[in-house]
Amino acid sequence: MRNQIVRLWSAIIVIIICAAVLPLASVPHCVYEDGSSSVGLCVWDAHTDGNGIGTGTYLYASGSEVARW
Repeated sequence: MRNQIVRLWSAIIVIIICAAVLPLASVPHCVYEDGSSSVGLCVWDAHTDGNGIGTGTYLYASGSEVARW
């Protein structure tokens, strides 16, 4: 039961974060895949950034990963 509650709250938090940052078109792309060169928000889309081989999209805030999908 506790695991289900934790999963539910985790899903709710992820939905809230994604809804808050949905207009990613206005967020600049990171120069490096770990977001280390950026101040503020940047997004790394492994399908289009870098060599295009990786998977996933990452949102960084001043080099720290904030969200991944």
